[in-house]
Amino acid sequence: SVWSKAASTQSCASSNGVRGDGAFQCADASGVADGSSIYVNMEMLQDKVGCFVWETLDCQYPMKSVKHIDFDVEWDGCNNLWMAPLWTFSSPWVSPQGLSGEIDFVEECVAPQVNANLGCPWGGTAGCVDEKGLGQGTGSNGPKHMTMTLDTAGNLGIQFCSIDKTNCRSVATYTNYLNVVYPTSE
Repeated sequence: SVWSKAASTQSCASSNGVRGDGAFQCADASGVADGSSIYVNMEMLQDKVGCFVWETLDCQYPMKSVKHIDFDVEWDGCNNLWMAPLWTFSSPWVSPQGLSGEIDFVEECVAPQVNANLGCPWGGTAGCVDEKGLGQGTGSNGPKHMTMTLDTAGNLGIQFCSIDKTNCRSVATYTNYLNVVYPTSE
């Protein structure tokens, strides 16, 4: 798997520290494990307190070379729980969030609303629009598909779709993203 338990995190603090239990790989229809996948099942854990953080240290990439990121996501029973199942950021992370380059593809903050979060209210430029709502923390109503695109002008867009990639709607945009945010503007 490309995923491993993170050694530390700046986004979460817990007396239980960073935890990596409760995560598995998904399998395709023939039963072959997909090493790029991660499935987190909190229902199987007796102790649900902690910072559950996985990272892909061997999967670093320069944001300027990204054209799109596609993934499927589903959540259930996360009402009033801060969660961010997939996000990307640059190292070092530089404040404010809206200029840091951080992309929270799916985040429940402020609970119970789940959004795509680019940090627009916290230092983003006028071309930054996010928090259009993916749903509630109670559930996504089945699996969904998300696509983030970066066009040749550096504009970022995030689409939220049905699992079959239909019924898509824009949930976040950032005009001139690559030329504005810290990690790619220098």
